[in-house]
Amino acid sequence: MNKKIYLLLIIPVLFIAFMSSCKDQGDSYLSWRNTTGRTMINIHNAYLHLSAYEDSVMYTGVRSAEIKANIFGIDRDSISEIISYGHCWAFENSQPYLTNLNKDNKDGYVKYSQEFQDTVTDFSYTSSIYDLGVDSSYFVRSFVIIQYRSGLTDTAYNQNVTEFRTLLPEDVWFHNNDFSVLAKDQRSEATSFVLNNKAYVTCGYNGSQLLSDLWSYDPEKDSWTQMSDFRGDPRMSGAAFVVGDTAYFGTGVTDAINHIKTDDMWKWTEEGGMYNIWIRIDSLGPGQERDNAIAFSLVVDNSMFGEEERGYIGLGSTNFPRNDLLYYDFREDFKGNKSGQAWVSGDPFLGGNRTEACVSVVNNLAIVGTGVDGSGNYKNDFFVFDPTIGSFGGWYGLNGCPAPVRANAVSFSLSFTRPNTGTGYTYFYFGTGRGEGDSLYNDWWSYDFQGVWKQCSDIREDNDIADGREGAVAFAIVRDHVAFGTLERGFVAMGKAKTSYKKDVWEYLP
Repeated sequence: MNKKIYLLLIIPVLFIAFMSSCKDQGDSYLSWRNTTGRTMINIHNAYLHLSAYEDSVMYTGVRSAEIKANIFGIDRDSISEIISYGHCWAFENSQPYLTNLNKDNKDGYVKYSQEFQDTVTDFSYTSSIYDLGVDSSYFVRSFVIIQYRSGLTDTAYNQNVTEFRTLLPEDVWFHNNDFSVLAKDQRSEATSFVLNNKAYVTCGYNGSQLLSDLWSYDPEKDSWTQMSDFRGDPRMSGAAFVVGDTAYFGTGVTDAINHIKTDDMWKWTEEGGMYNIWIRIDSLGPGQERDNAIAFSLVVDNSMFGEEERGYIGLGSTNFPRNDLLYYDFREDFKGNKSGQAWVSGDPFLGGNRTEACVSVVNNLAIVGTGVDGSGNYKNDFFVFDPTIGSFGGWYGLNGCPAPVRANAVSFSLSFTRPNTGTGYTYFYFGTGRGEGDSLYNDWWSYDFQGVWKQCSDIREDNDIADGREGAVAFAIVRDHVAFGTLERGFVAMGKAKTSYKKDVWEYLP
């Protein structure tokens, strides 16, 4: 045999040996093959009659992930049936099996089943994994439960365990537990306030009746506790502010059919636990009844008494949108004067007549915007009330907001520090509401007080999308987080969607 023939025989053998060597070395084989296909094993590490490529991480979210599996090489001479398949994952255990998962660590599995023809030798599937820990690493592997032609069953696991990490939250929403499991507790046009870092929601309309109940929210337990009912007439579209350790609440609609409005005001403290007491105070006065007003409190420098906290209420609609702003002088109320003498007129709203506006306080400034004007026009402008301007405070405008015009929106403000940079921020946020053509929004917008408006994430958690709505409530409270320590969080809850009244609660992490 001549030398050319020897070379022709030797070269293919060397090529095969080289490829086998690369496969044994792993990394070299991966760079050539892109993914490693290996025989699947059972819990005792015995090789079974099918194989799998390494699972692919298709997506990771804050508390979710999507993992894709590719199964191939199913030996149909031995395996008669694919009973089910899926993925299992673990937080700390790098070798997860269906039999060693720790639910306390948010370990878990998903399982699927479908009928396969007995000629199928390969298939792929994607698993959606939810309720994972925030900013946490997990180990995941695919599995297939098979039945042999002998009648025996076994579970085949991917030899390749894939690791992934959920995201550090930023500009994300979490869908918390519902406000209540009872349909009668769903509502729109309720009123919220925050007292001693606890959020409260009272009154509203559930689609069939006006309400007068009061609830307290515990963010650490993600649960609601019913307090003593509001003593005034049941109502919707009221307004509330907090001064010191006392909440002040009133106005609104007390007859949903005839749309009768009221000017009464009440105060409430949380002393006495759930058997706390509502006390009537001076009403706004004749001709001052209204619904959909704004209310807030600010610290002012009183020339006679020094710094003090002052509560304001204004705008809204009597039979027509208003532009007035009143503040409560508790000293006049103590004198026993009634019929509105405890309420003092301040500087009218710079944006003209307005109802269904939203308001939030940032650094002792009240940010007021959106709503409907006296001509029925929906608005997207914002104005700042500064109590240090003039004798009674004054207004100035913010630069143009690019969000769609709307009314009956909600807002809150947050001051926070990014855990990954240590940088502090303060933002005003608003969203939801009713737009032109009765469109409903679930969007969210921010303003950074440097002149920049930004559209944030819509209210949704992964594929769980909140309905667009109007008449929701919003509030911000400081809470502890296992991963990020103490920080301020925003909440949006309840409201009215196109065809239903809502009882869902959404938590925002900026």
